[in-house]
Amino acid sequence: MFKMLSVRRLKIWKDTGFSNNPYMTKKTNVHTYKAVYSGEQQKIHFLYAETLSITYCTMLYGLHMPILFPLAAFAISNKRFCQRYLLGRYYRLPPSTDDQMTKQFFFILQFAPLCLVFNGYWLIDSRQIFDNVWSY
Repeated sequence: MFKMLSVRRLKIWKDTGFSNNPYMTKKTNVHTYKAVYSGEQQKIHFLYAETLSITYCTMLYGLHMPILFPLAAFAISNKRFCQRYLLGRYYRLPPSTDDQMTKQFFFILQFAPLCLVFNGYWLIDSRQIFDNVWSY
């Protein structure tokens, strides 16, 4: 996160001729000026994919390792905080999109509790884990 901000500041500092005057620029047209002073495009599909992978991994292996539930809550909230900060400081205004991706995200997300139920039932029902014996 901080690397992205420092690279952007370095580009701006180089454009101003290494001075602190924010009104001085070496750019000759608006397009190149906007390319330096505006950040990257936010790739929102990566945010949805990361959240889905954290959620599904937690739901699949949460009863095996209960520490995953607080870790997943921390990871998702930390990722949300960092993305909100970067949206205000680094990224361009996100393009206007419809709600199709959000609907698809929640449709996929609704099957995560089923993973928890079926894998949890298999774990709780397994006598091999609780009896501490192994057999063929």
